[in-house]
Amino acid sequence: MKNIIALVTLYNPDCKVIRNINQLSSQVSSVILSDNTPNKDNAVIFKDIKNILYFPNYENLGLSSAFNKCLKLEITRKSDYLIFFDQDSLIPNNYIKKLVSDFDYISSKIKVGIVGPQYFDINKNKIVELPKKNKNIGNGFFEVSEVITSSMITKYEILEKVDFWNDSVFLDYADFDLCWRLKNKGFSICQDTNILLNHSLGKNSKSMFLPIKNKRVLQSYWIPIRYYYQTRESVKLFWKRYVPRQWKKNFFIHNTVEILMHLYYLPQKRNRLKYFFKGFIDGMLGKNGEYK
Repeated sequence: MKNIIALVTLYNPDCKVIRNINQLSSQVSSVILSDNTPNKDNAVIFKDIKNILYFPNYENLGLSSAFNKCLKLEITRKSDYLIFFDQDSLIPNNYIKKLVSDFDYISSKIKVGIVGPQYFDINKNKIVELPKKNKNIGNGFFEVSEVITSSMITKYEILEKVDFWNDSVFLDYADFDLCWRLKNKGFSICQDTNILLNHSLGKNSKSMFLPIKNKRVLQSYWIPIRYYYQTRESVKLFWKRYVPRQWKKNFFIHNTVEILMHLYYLPQKRNRLKYFFKGFIDGMLGKNGEYK
């Protein structure tokens, strides 16, 4: 029997998260929960779920460090597959079986590092389109630059090639950074359009006028503090040689046009502006960790 380990980061988990973890645990060998909820142990709310290993961090370590802490465990080193999740993802029946099968198939064809599903954005009520510039490998697989955290499948020995997740990337772009570093080592990052995962990209979405496209678009948005992390990490990553050129080109759009759009259309404008400028400054200074 294949030893499939799922790793999930938690932050103030609620009843929906319990439902998600319960469904996930029924399809894998073990689920490792790394809880970033500050000053709290939430073990009791998961006590009735089988195959669970729960670790309270008592502080917000961020995405990368929380996952790396789990990857030091013997159980992850002995795994056949590792699958990473956000706490908000609810998978359907037989989802993991199909994901593993497709990973094995594409691994037999190319040197693959990570495979992720196609995503249905709950906030926008639509399937997230594949990047325009991608390589069609066939049978529903496409080689892409990156996939998001939730549902990315890989192996321990693959992550070992890049020294696992990047602790200096706290939250936003941690998944992209991992994919880019694997691509830099010669691995392919693939998106599997045979599998669809319902996922919330952002807190919500709002119709905004995008000057570059000269039309209204449905844009995802986050709570104000997330703009600090998004700006800070993007500034730090901009200088890395392994980061794709196209992403660097889009950097200026994301940190100018989109910020202005969000300031115009969204509430809490002062807070959003404060976090944007603070993130930019701290990014230039190379700061890491949680915003205090």
